[in-house]
Amino acid sequence: MSILISLLGAVPAHALDVLVSSTTSTQVYDVRTGRIDLFLHRRRVTERLTLRLDRVLPDEDEPGYEGPRMSFVFALRLDTDFGDSSREISPSSDLWYIPGFDPYAVDLVTAELAVRDLFRGTTDVRAGRLVTFDPTGFSALDGLELRVRILRWAEVWAAAGVEVVSGERLSSGGFEVDGVVRVRRDGLDPEEHREVEEPPTRVVVAAGASLIRLDWMTLDLAYRQGIVPGDESRTSYQRLAGDFTFTAGPVDGGAAAGGDIALGLVDEVSAEVGVRPIRWMRLSLGGRYDAPVFDTDSIFVAFWSEPAVEGELDVELRPLDRLVFGATGYVRDVSVFADDSGDPSSLGYGGAIYTRLRYRWLMGEVRARLGEGFGGQRVGVVWRIVASIPRAHLGLDFRGTLLGLREDIPPHGNRVSFGYVVGARYQMSPEAAVVFELEHNGSHDLGHQLRFLALLDLGFWL
Repeated sequence: MSILISLLGAVPAHALDVLVSSTTSTQVYDVRTGRIDLFLHRRRVTERLTLRLDRVLPDEDEPGYEGPRMSFVFALRLDTDFGDSSREISPSSDLWYIPGFDPYAVDLVTAELAVRDLFRGTTDVRAGRLVTFDPTGFSALDGLELRVRILRWAEVWAAAGVEVVSGERLSSGGFEVDGVVRVRRDGLDPEEHREVEEPPTRVVVAAGASLIRLDWMTLDLAYRQGIVPGDESRTSYQRLAGDFTFTAGPVDGGAAAGGDIALGLVDEVSAEVGVRPIRWMRLSLGGRYDAPVFDTDSIFVAFWSEPAVEGELDVELRPLDRLVFGATGYVRDVSVFADDSGDPSSLGYGGAIYTRLRYRWLMGEVRARLGEGFGGQRVGVVWRIVASIPRAHLGLDFRGTLLGLREDIPPHGNRVSFGYVVGARYQMSPEAAVVFELEHNGSHDLGHQLRFLALLDLGFWL
């Protein structure tokens, strides 16, 4: 970061906006492994550094300027674990070894150069390490994106590059589809670690359109394909998706759908409509279909997975601006498309009631839940109390969960678990804040687990 800041001296003198931010956090906790008597000791220090440059071109700050605008964003994340990690990175340690675990991980989150409002404000270009979001989901790639506004309320876009995958340097792979552990095989016996895949070079091509972009209606479509090049190139995924939203007086709603053409699978369909019959009441009805999707390199694609169908009804009352009451109910079935649709354990239903109150610098929320099906009954309470004290530049947060479970399938029995977090945030100045959190979770099966977090948040304009 200091190197990047020192390079700013080479930029011509004008009203360049420079934002530098840093978030440093320390966490101390233990994670139970697959064996009930083994714990992984985590002592993590995570640093996220961000540099943003706006109004890079010399004339951007001039009154009435209508030309292109340039900006640059750089974000780096360093995640260091000072716990007892030597056994976790050694393939000879059968009980402790974690393929791909890096106690000194470095992730280049983004390094993006953007030029906007080209050709009389119709075209935007981004290049570098890009994080994108569209109806097909989140994605990270090293490449180029082009957006063109063809009308005041519509635009088209296209992107291409190399996908950011786990197992590579400066890459976390956090936006990949689940199902594969990717790590360099250096030092690994391929017979003993068949679950480990080498990181592929995957080329991504994507395109989409915002056919409608109005204040009261939107319609977006997107297509994304991942190709592994080589002598026998193959398609890793081929997704097509879209979403639609609208607002018409007291009525609002939306719908979304998506699927993988390579797998021949529609994995998501959802719709919701809401109405306000009176000013302080809202009713909504929604439905959703979800099917599990995995990377095509994963063995999971060879197994049958049952999709879930869910319907939900919500009622919310707001008699006062600071007071909310609500209730929700749902029905969920994971056997509608399965051969054994008569299995009673595949049907679940339940609901919740909640209330939220704001008074001056206090906010409190309580939610009670009840669920039946999927082999048991569940009842729980979730609460949160937040206090913001402006004069003291202090924020306090207390949230927790109490959950009870009765199992109808072996091993039969009742289970109780709880968890709570106590946190505080102190704003030392407009540019600096510190955060402290203590988390405690407990259950009959897992015992007690503690986590401590300390965070320093800095952000300032140069």
